[in-house]
Parts: sequence; structure tokens; C-alpha cells
Amino acid sequence: MNTNLLAKHYKALSVPERLRLIHDADRRGDSSERRKLKDAAKNHYELDDTGKLEAEMRNLFMYHHAEQLEIAAEFWFAHTRVCWAFDDLDEAASLDPKQEDNEKLDYECRFWLSVVKITETKYVIERDGWNLFIQQTGFDQERLDRTPKSWLLDYMDEHVRVHADAIECLQWMKKSDEPYILKTAESVANGWHQTVAEMLAMSLNGSTSTGY
Repeated sequence: MNTNLLAKHYKALSVPERLRLIHDADRRGDSSERRKLKDAAKNHYELDDTGKLEAEMRNLFMYHHAEQLEIAAEFWFAHTRVCWAFDDLDEAASLDPKQEDNEKLDYECRFWLSVVKITETKYVIERDGWNLFIQQTGFDQERLDRTPKSWLLDYMDEHVRVHADAIECLQWMKKSDEPYILKTAESVANGWHQTVAEMLAMSLNGSTSTGY
């Protein structure tokens, strides 16, 4: 294929399309093709629109990463509290306490166990939603991820799961009969798509090819 002839049409591509092709060129080590794509990305003041998009995508990943760390911290806090609550319940049972004391401890155990299930479920859905978003866009996750290795997230990825009764736990905690709808990986991915579309509309306004 005559890539020089093909390169003449690179300016007609949208910014995400060019960025995907740049990532593909990097994967196969094609520096010449990458340069042609980068040249086509220059706008009137010599700013790579793909570079701006890639920087924004890295910011989005950092936001997602921070959210996952926050959920993981909530999980571990709740996990510790539920362990303490069960220890207190065992100790209280051995001392034969009053019935109202047992009920209070039972409530505390159920509360923190509910938080554990909810945070586990939220973590998995948000993680899978982001991964689906990256898969659908065709971007290279390794180019977007500039975060240090996290043993905490590695543990979460290996051990946590979606709990079927997470919604019931949430309803019980909120003391409400209001029906809650659990997010799906697809809805999370759609949310990221919408965020990128809005970001392009604001930050790349005026570019000749900002479609997403």
C-alpha cells in the first residue's frame, strides 16, 4: 500500500481516529507513519490535537485511578470495622449480655458488612466499565497510565466481586423502599464516552475534525 498517498487523507480524520492510528503505529514500531499522523494533527498554531486529546485522556485515567483508590480505602475501612464488630459480638455472647446489647452489635455487623459488599460491587463495576471504554475506543491503556504500581488495587482486582444483594444492602442502609438501579459496566463506559465527547466539544472547538 502507498502510505504517502494514504497520508494525504489523514487531516480528514477525526482527532480520536488519528490518535488510535498513532497508537497502532507505536505498537508496530512504525515511526515514519507515526510522524505522518503527527504532522496531520498540527492545527494553525502548531498544536497536536491528538496530543491534547491524549493529555486529557491521561487526566481522565488519573481521575478514574483516584476514584478506585478511594473505593478501595472505603472497602478496607469497612472490612476492618466488620471484623471488629464480629469480634465484639463473639465476646459479648460469651459474657451473656443483655438482649438489647446483642441487637446493637448485630446491627453494627450488618451495617459494615453491607458497606463491604457495596464497595466491592462498585469497585468491580467501575473497573470493568473503564476497561470496556478503553476496549471500545481502541486507545492504548499503557500510554495513558502514568501511575505507580498499586498493591492495593492489585489486591482488589484479584479478590473483590459483584454481590447480588448489593442493592438490598443499600436499601437497608438508606432505610428506603426506593428501588435502586445498579450501574453496569456498559453504563459506566457510556459515561466515559459522553465525558470525552463533551471535553472535545469544549476544548477542541474550532478544529476541523473533532468527531468522536
